[in-house]
Amino acid sequence: MAAGLRTLYSTLWWLALPAVLTRALVRGRRDPRYREHLAERLGRWPGAAPCDLWFHAVSMGEVRALRVLVGLLLESWPALRILMTVTTPTGRAAAEAAYPRSVEVRYLPYDLGALVGSVFATRSPRALVLMEAELWPNLIACANAHDVPVFLINARLSARSARRHRKFAALGRPMFAGISQVLCQSQTDAARFVRLGCREAGVSVVGSLKFDRLSTAPAVDRVCEAERPLRLVLGCLRRGEESIVFDALAALQTRLPGLETVLIPRQVGDAAFFAKALAARGIPVEVVTQADFTKAKAGEVRIVDATGVLDAAYANARAAYVGGALVPLGGHSVADALAVGCPAVTGPFHHNNTVAVEALTAVDALRVVDAPESFADALAPWLAEAGLSAAAGAAGQAALASLAGASAATLAALESAGLLPARESASAGAERSAGAASSV
Repeated sequence: MAAGLRTLYSTLWWLALPAVLTRALVRGRRDPRYREHLAERLGRWPGAAPCDLWFHAVSMGEVRALRVLVGLLLESWPALRILMTVTTPTGRAAAEAAYPRSVEVRYLPYDLGALVGSVFATRSPRALVLMEAELWPNLIACANAHDVPVFLINARLSARSARRHRKFAALGRPMFAGISQVLCQSQTDAARFVRLGCREAGVSVVGSLKFDRLSTAPAVDRVCEAERPLRLVLGCLRRGEESIVFDALAALQTRLPGLETVLIPRQVGDAAFFAKALAARGIPVEVVTQADFTKAKAGEVRIVDATGVLDAAYANARAAYVGGALVPLGGHSVADALAVGCPAVTGPFHHNNTVAVEALTAVDALRVVDAPESFADALAPWLAEAGLSAAAGAAGQAALASLAGASAATLAALESAGLLPARESASAGAERSAGAASSV
C-alpha cells in the first residue's frame, strides 16, 4: 500500500509540475530571482563533484541557523565537502553570502525520484541532513535506496503538521522510519516524531540551532541599547497582517509623535503592496532598496525592499514586531530581534518558534498580541523609554544564551555516527581552519 501511495504521490507531482513551473515564472515578474537557476529545480546541475554532507535548508532563517554548525565543521575539517540546497531565492542569497568559497549552493530539485535521484548519483553524499520539518517522501526514499543515512536536525513538528501526517500514515510511516536520527528542538517535538513512526532510539532532544547564533553575533553597527532612537521595526511583515499592524502603528504615531518606523517585508517585491496600504491610511511612506537607518524620519514609514538588513534594523531600534504570526504561517524568528537586544511582539500563530516564545515571554522580553489595541499597548512602554527597552532586550539575550548548545550536540551526533573523518591535531589544522572559519 505504501508503495502504491508513493507512486500516486509521484504521479500527482508530475501532473502538477507544469503549474509549479508556471508559478515560478509568474513569481519571477515580481522577483526575477525565481526565474534564475530554474534548471536546478529539475535536477539539472553542472558537474559531478562528490560531497561529504548534503544539508537542506529551506530559506534564510534555516541557512542562518546552520552557520554555527557549519563553522564548527569547517574549523575541525577544513577539507570537508559540503553541499547546501535551498528552496527560496532569499535562502540561496543568504547561503552564497555566508559560504562564498567553502560550500556548494544549489536549489533543491522538486520531489520526484528522477530529479532528486540525479543528485545522489552525481554527488554521492555520505549523509543527507535535513532541517526542521523538511520531510519529502521521494527525497528520503532515494537516500534510503542509495544507502545514505538521513538526519533530521533542528527538528520540529507542530500539532497541525502532525495531524496532517497521520492522515497519510501509509505514505508517511515508511518515510519517518527511513530517517536515521532525529535531533529535536523540544520533548514535545520528539514525542510527535516517535508517534509518526521514527525509531525511538534514534530520536533525541538537543534544542534549537537558532539560539547558537548568539555565540557569533551578527557583525552590525549597533547603537547602545540605552541610546537607541525612538524607532520601531516591522520585520518580516507578510501580506494579511497589514490591517492589525498598520492600525496599531497609527495609534502609536499619535501617542509618540517622534516615532520612526522601518518596515522590512518578508518577500522582496511586496514593498509596493504595503506602501499602498499605508497611503490608504494617510501614513507617509518612502520605499528604498538600501538600509540607511540614519535617514528614517519621524512620522514616516521607511520600507526597505532588500534582503540581509534585518540584523542591522533590529540592532538600531527600541522595539520590533516579528512578522508571519498574525496570519497562520507559524511566525518568523523572534530570536533574531532579541539576539541584538531588541524587545519584540509577535502574533498568536507562532508555532515555528514555540521554545523561543516560551523563554522570552517568561522574562517579558517578548509579548504576544492579536489586535491593534494590544499591539500598541505592548510596544508603547518600550518605545517611550529607552531604559525599559534596554532592560527587556538584555533579559531576552540572557534567556536565549541559556538555550544555546544545539550546534555542538548536532556535530557530536554526526561524528559519533561515523560520518566525519578523524579529527586533525590542533597544530596541523590551525592555519587552514582559520581560513575556513573566515568564510562563515
